Amino acid sequence: MIEHIKSVILFLLVASSLLLTYALWTYQPDFEPIEQTDYIDESKLDGEERTVREVISPNQIIFHDYQVHKQLIDKQQERELYEEILTWQFTSELHLEESHDVLGSYFQLTGFEQFQSLEILYPVDVPMNLINQLFAVNLEQTNWGDLTFNRLFLHVQEQTNDVRVVFASDNEEQNSVLVGEIQSTSVFDRLKDVINRQEGIVQLNSYDFGSGVPIYLPIQEIPVTSHALLTDNIDPILMRNALFRDPSVVRTTSSNPLNESIHYTDGTRALKTYSVFNDQDERMEFINPLSSETEPSETMDMIRRSLSLTNDHLGWTNDFILDDIQERPLSSVLYRMYFNNYPIYDEMNYTVMEQVWGNNELNKLKRPLFKINNITYERTTLPSGDAVYETLQNVNNISLSSIEQVRVGYTLTTRPNSTSNVLSLEPEWYIKLSNSWLPLSAYSDQLMNQGVE
Repeated sequence: MIEHIKSVILFLLVASSLLLTYALWTYQPDFEPIEQTDYIDESKLDGEERTVREVISPNQIIFHDYQVHKQLIDKQQERELYEEILTWQFTSELHLEESHDVLGSYFQLTGFEQFQSLEILYPVDVPMNLINQLFAVNLEQTNWGDLTFNRLFLHVQEQTNDVRVVFASDNEEQNSVLVGEIQSTSVFDRLKDVINRQEGIVQLNSYDFGSGVPIYLPIQEIPVTSHALLTDNIDPILMRNALFRDPSVVRTTSSNPLNESIHYTDGTRALKTYSVFNDQDERMEFINPLSSETEPSETMDMIRRSLSLTNDHLGWTNDFILDDIQERPLSSVLYRMYFNNYPIYDEMNYTVMEQVWGNNELNKLKRPLFKINNITYERTTLPSGDAVYETLQNVNNISLSSIEQVRVGYTLTTRPNSTSNVLSLEPEWYIKLSNSWLPLSAYSDQLMNQGVE
């Protein structure tokens, strides 16, 4: 009898165990579902996507009208003219010619006196392999190796009523140019009308700074405008979500060394924000040490990667233009903020977006976390080319032959005694010397210290 009772109890225990195991395996608790943050949607800045055409833009377009050189006063009209030129259809295959056959006359100070031509100057060396993405040209050959151009010539050919096009570089190491034609009467007539234009233009003088390539500056003072700006901040969390592979594991710390506001890290990568401009705006720096071992990248690849990365998070929040490319020692791409078609400068480079790439991966990113909006403006003037040249000629510690470019830009500053997010843009002449930009006022101050009026 006792053995029978034990058997029954054992059976009940085994049955209970089986039921409990089944219940544990099949039980679904009635919890509220955990909401998953959509990091993709929350990584988009309030900006735009851009194409190669929109981020590569010239800094000067010169009309060579025989012995007279001139340019448009209005930078917006100059930009519209360039956008029109991008649509002109090339009708012949581009081909290479030895540069001494073409540039020998083009880069001489008197070389333009025999014809009419348009010269377009770019701030960087643009890969020739990008031509088919910039201009209306059908190329059978699209691989021009590492050849680049920083000047484009559109030459009026009176004998044939067409336009000869030359993509060239003033880089001494490059011995070839790319040549083609636009066989169109309408383009021919339009180009002549542009060059013959007399209204809204300023005449230029060519200045020989000793490099063998002339720099063209206005013969008179030029009208420009200064501006007061308001800024809107960009939420750094959006950049955190865009740059970290898994934002859910990112930790946040707050500190204030060197104006540091927020520090994000996933244990390897780091994103830091810094307060700038009266602590009303921010700038960020992202570092990925895993990609620090760098091999030189091709310019074409760097431009493509930088565009793709910025487009992915709609990072073109202001008007940024490609301003510098360095293949060595680090593969870096720099886009500068523009306003009203003029570049913006400041002492700490807060207005540039710089990307450094290593091992086909982003190694470092610096960019502003603010957008600018115009509120007021005031008309002013800048000195003539003669005044610029005289100032530079009299400074003791610079070599004129080292001057690479001269152009008008804006200096971005905070307003005195201001604690608001109002900034000022003041126009100045800027000089590129040894790959660095400085305002003409810096050289004027040196002259005063030398005792030169």
